[in-house]
Amino acid sequence: MGSRRRPAEQPLQISLLRGINVGGNRRIAMQQLRPVYESIGCRDVATHLQSGNVVLRDERTPDQVSEAAETAIQRDLGLDVRVIGRTAREVAATVAADPWPEADRDARHVVFLSRAPDAGAVAALRDAAAAGEAAELVGRDLHLLLPHGSGRTKLSQGLIERRLRVVATARNWRTVTKLAELTAGDGAVQVSSRR
Repeated sequence: MGSRRRPAEQPLQISLLRGINVGGNRRIAMQQLRPVYESIGCRDVATHLQSGNVVLRDERTPDQVSEAAETAIQRDLGLDVRVIGRTAREVAATVAADPWPEADRDARHVVFLSRAPDAGAVAALRDAAAAGEAAELVGRDLHLLLPHGSGRTKLSQGLIERRLRVVATARNWRTVTKLAELTAGDGAVQVSSRR
């Protein structure tokens, strides 16, 4: 027998789809994603909210799953969508590393990056922040403090991608902490799919 783990033992991870269901562009109903992910071998596939958060089990790395998912989404749905993956452990570490635990949680956001950026580029990005805003890099995740709201900041996803030369997708703090909660422990994933 090989060393391949049984499905129940495969680690939990999260796929974060970039730029879907925003402003009427690149619409994907969440129930469409489950069969796409199952077609590439993922198990216990479930979605959370409509912003493209997929919880799954797979023994491949999140980057490998992301690459396979991008190809499958193009094949099955005809859409070019970038996907960034994290293990459940990485998402839990992101929550634990919160630089501003006392700040209003509605002002906190996490931008998940495709790779760790150059430190100099992050420093230059901080210079674009308005008064009261802050940006802190923790591993491959950029924590943002946006007290004036994400719609009014210059620290947009587009600017972050250009300055850091990465692919990025942002989630608000409520979503990040919920994803950490949904993937905590070794039990079965209990996630409600929402259209």
